[in-house]
Amino acid sequence: YVMLKSSFYKFTTGTTTSRVHSDMFATDLIVGYNFLPSLHVLAYLPYKVNNFSGQDVKYRTQGLGDGGLLANYVIATNNKNVMATFTYSLSVKGGIELPTGDFIDDYRAKEVPANISNGSETIDFMTGARYIFKKKNTTLISDYTFKYNTENEAAYRFGNQHSVSLLAAQRFMRSIVVFTPYAGVAGEFDGADFYHTLEQHGTTGESVFLNTGLEVGFSDYILGCTADLPLYANFGEAAASSPRVALRLAYLFNN
Repeated sequence: YVMLKSSFYKFTTGTTTSRVHSDMFATDLIVGYNFLPSLHVLAYLPYKVNNFSGQDVKYRTQGLGDGGLLANYVIATNNKNVMATFTYSLSVKGGIELPTGDFIDDYRAKEVPANISNGSETIDFMTGARYIFKKKNTTLISDYTFKYNTENEAAYRFGNQHSVSLLAAQRFMRSIVVFTPYAGVAGEFDGADFYHTLEQHGTTGESVFLNTGLEVGFSDYILGCTADLPLYANFGEAAASSPRVALRLAYLFNN
């Protein structure tokens, strides 16, 4: 399949009398392919537009973000058992993220946060696992991802990231159209960033989101929308995230 995905969210920090805002917009080109029934590989490349607004500073970045390659391999499944009342699959994943986006080397002089950069200028690594349970038209998905970030030439290292999610989806058929609403929770845990081995204040924290969405399938296309509604966030300095929204359109080959 080939997919276009656009996403947006806003992050706010500071006190009520001194607020700073970061607006993040990205459009990703994603291509996925099943090389084997048990091996799925996807590649992605984002284009980003980020805006920062502080007390006396306004800054904008625009360009390619960090692209990556992620493989998912099924290690256990019963989907070939025609007598099974339900199916399951357990898979492991691993990948690499490449330095295709620019990092703001002089972010301190510009008085902007480092994460307003389009990229990290590092080679980073990802791993994780996924478990899928299906019974009739109901699907449960649990997913865990760990991302290991390395240090770039500007001596900046973004913190390692953990993300975990649990989703429930229900499939409905209406003529030739398939509707799949889903809902669940997602947690994200960010380690501290470091600059010359010095921990960067306010970069570590955790957040929990209510994840809701809908996918509509028709012919060889899938149209989807997602909204992540923040339930809890702890980053210090009264940091807050807006709801995150995403739209995606995919075309399936040989469906």
